Amino acid sequence: RLESHRTILKEYQPQKYSGRVVYFSAEENQELGWTQFDPMQPEGWNDWVTGEFEVVKVPGRHGTFYNPPHVEVYARKLNACLESVDGSTQNIRVAGNFFGERMMEIWQQVLEVPMVRETDNFFELGGNSLKAMTVIAELEQLGITLEPSAFAEAPTLEAFTRLIYRTRWDFSSSRSLVSIHPEGTKTPLFLVHHIGGNVFCPLFTQQLDCDRPLYGLRAIGFDGQQAPFTRIEDMAAHYIREIQTVQPHGPYLLAGMCMGGNVALEMAQQLQRQGESVSLVVMMDSPNPCLTEQQRERRWQHWLTVGKQKKREQFSGYGLSPQKVETILKVMEANHRVWIHQVPQMYSGRVVFFSGMENHARNPQHQYNPIQPGGWHEFVASGLEVYPVSGDHITMWSQSELARKLNACLEAIESQPF
Repeated sequence: RLESHRTILKEYQPQKYSGRVVYFSAEENQELGWTQFDPMQPEGWNDWVTGEFEVVKVPGRHGTFYNPPHVEVYARKLNACLESVDGSTQNIRVAGNFFGERMMEIWQQVLEVPMVRETDNFFELGGNSLKAMTVIAELEQLGITLEPSAFAEAPTLEAFTRLIYRTRWDFSSSRSLVSIHPEGTKTPLFLVHHIGGNVFCPLFTQQLDCDRPLYGLRAIGFDGQQAPFTRIEDMAAHYIREIQTVQPHGPYLLAGMCMGGNVALEMAQQLQRQGESVSLVVMMDSPNPCLTEQQRERRWQHWLTVGKQKKREQFSGYGLSPQKVETILKVMEANHRVWIHQVPQMYSGRVVFFSGMENHARNPQHQYNPIQPGGWHEFVASGLEVYPVSGDHITMWSQSELARKLNACLEAIESQPF
């Protein structure tokens, strides 16, 4: 019978699934090098689910996490997962997304309650107009502006979180430059968007030096009128014109999240050719360039067959209109083209790379590892400075460690060699 089971597994051909999947992953598997149970590795289960794919960590290893002493943790997380399912495909999952979890924390603090569920009503938990204004003030620190009437429109945590996501993608300005924290006396830091194209304020940006002005750069095309850029050279040139409206000349401090680091490096190269000084480029878990046609085609096909549909279902779940969803996907698709077809050039300036440690623990050859063959370390003449930070490509942005190290780096670059 065991042999027949092995035959079944060997011959099994998975098919794409568009529903929601929760994967319980035993933490000790990673330490033991049992990569066959890692769903996030290339061609892992994450690639076969076009809907929502959520990984839940549990203690133990394969074969033990559902037995004592770990079974209580497993059972508790499984129960919580099952209770969160109410049959509606339109419900946004609060757990596992940045704004949902931040809203849960803020509501708990403001309402002074030990726990808030997705279906809990703000006013039924003791909320009032004063407490609503406190929540709105907290949201402004995240770069989100809402009116007090938002609580009447969306009184539950789930509905309120969905409203926040709709607000994030509703732009009144077609400009790329976004003032996140324009006050301060130090050299401004310009932060380029990730591959999603939008600028949001994760936890680490809130903990940056309050005396350093912070500006974001978001992609064009979200208004549905302008065509998004498909070449990194054009995108970088446009962003340079934008930042020079607030800082006409260097020295510049440039940073980028994910693909934004690739764009920041291109901006630095163009600024140098213009005779401007760039003090530092900060790349944060930025993907290595695709150097071969095979790499480019594989990445492009993954977006078309897996990534695009997953994002479509994700944004639809936020309550965005079908037209807005397709507009966002058009920008994201253009950004994929920008990254995939980038032809990297040697850079002579200083570059710091912050790398999520859990990426490497899962797979040393992941696309965000800058020191592998063909990685970014080969394109920085003076040597790439790599600093590990806690978390992976999804969770590192909510780590205070990233802000602490970035602050130290920026402070040192302006005072003495770092």
